[in-house]
Amino acid sequence: MVVLFMLTCLTCIAIRIRLLNVPLERDEGEYAYAGQLMLHGIAPYKLAYNMKFPGTYAFYAMIMSLFGQTTVGIHLGFLLVNLATVVLVLVIGLRLVNWETGLAAATTYVVLAINPAVLGLAAHATHFVILFTLVGLVLLLGDTSSLASTFISGLSLGVATLMKQPGIIFLIFGFFWLLYRERKQPLPRLSFILAIFTFAALLSLITAIGAVWFAGSLGNCWFWCVQYASVYGTSISIKEGWDLFLSNIRVVFGECWPIWLLSAAGLVIALAKPDKFRPLFLVGLTIASALAVSMGSYFRPHYFVMLLPALSLLAGVAASYGAATQQVITRVIALSIFAIAVVFPLATRAEYFFRMSPLDACRFRYGENPFPEAIKVADFLRENSRPDERVVVLGSEPEIYFYSRRQSATGFIYMYPLAEQQRFALRMQRQMIEEVEKNRPAFVVWVWTPMSWRVAASYERLLFQWVDQYLNDNYRPVGLVNMPSRGPTEYYLPMENAEPQLAENYIVIFQRR
Repeated sequence: MVVLFMLTCLTCIAIRIRLLNVPLERDEGEYAYAGQLMLHGIAPYKLAYNMKFPGTYAFYAMIMSLFGQTTVGIHLGFLLVNLATVVLVLVIGLRLVNWETGLAAATTYVVLAINPAVLGLAAHATHFVILFTLVGLVLLLGDTSSLASTFISGLSLGVATLMKQPGIIFLIFGFFWLLYRERKQPLPRLSFILAIFTFAALLSLITAIGAVWFAGSLGNCWFWCVQYASVYGTSISIKEGWDLFLSNIRVVFGECWPIWLLSAAGLVIALAKPDKFRPLFLVGLTIASALAVSMGSYFRPHYFVMLLPALSLLAGVAASYGAATQQVITRVIALSIFAIAVVFPLATRAEYFFRMSPLDACRFRYGENPFPEAIKVADFLRENSRPDERVVVLGSEPEIYFYSRRQSATGFIYMYPLAEQQRFALRMQRQMIEEVEKNRPAFVVWVWTPMSWRVAASYERLLFQWVDQYLNDNYRPVGLVNMPSRGPTEYYLPMENAEPQLAENYIVIFQRR
């Protein structure tokens, strides 16, 4: 088991190092841009609006302060986060059962977390939710613990919530596990322990709110993280959510189905052997993970990252149970099955993991999304503008701001909220128009790809009516990136033809006259 764990870790580390330079996707671009602004003393929600809590922005800022404001620097920091999470999974498996369970669970997590089905190469907020969740749960495992560890556990689970809202599900799970663990304590002592945990969790949230208030962006934070987030989180119907779940679970399950079957076997074994495998914790964590994935009913691939530790621990139970049998041949068979299940996801995507270039790997996973093109667009902006000049991207590609190191002329770094059928859409469009006209960006980047807009069937059209007139009156086209559905991307930077032939998907760069 130790040999398999080491080989798997080394293989996946090598894969991540080889693909450190995979272009940032738009969520990473958002976090990187917000973190970049923080490093320049600009608080979250001032120049970058979004409904996510600010924890991941701060964590990106920390990573970039250590490893640099580059794609490689971000992914190198993410590699260390992934390794820390692997260690935490191992420790939880050890504390729950034994070394074999921990090693098997950690081995499983290494493979699951890198899989393209969950966008494993991208430094999504869900990975940071899991990191701080596991820190908190490690401290809660055991028969008793000190008040200091209880405090740190609550603090860590509170930070997990700051990374992204679904982290609150793990905070609630931690509270109830603590209540279960300390249930035999006298009521005053139990109340004190729970109060320490709750105070620590609230302290992290209060500190974040206080920092945002002190920076003067609490109003924006409240609107985006509470008012708009509540609209966004309840906009999916039960049927739509079910359809999204079915479409995405097929991909997530299909890429790693042997591990999922192994996890199912581990669940059955844990329930059948409660004295050995502590099924209450495993089942509780699995339920909490499933609820976290389900928040909002969007079921996006990277949301399933929050389910991976539970799956890994259940697979570890199955592997350790097989390894503990008396007959040598049975142990060999059990360990062989586990090894095959772990190797399967790597073997079936060998081309992606071991041979594709970072650019090809990005295109393979994200299709026509303009993530590679964003780099050259940003280079053009940086080379043709002053550092103090602003730009605006009409599209949902915040990575362009990060790469170009230019501030946005508006806080709307995504077009999605403006193009949704929701009650704040018209208000948002008017605010964006006002901000752009006030800040007079030196360049406007018009991104036209379906995934950069996702326009609702019925939407407010003010923005589209305004933008044509605004560009015609104030700007001239100076750059073009054509992205045909077939064939390579065509770059015209600068653009010599004033009336170019546009492909199905394209990016046009306009400069103020």
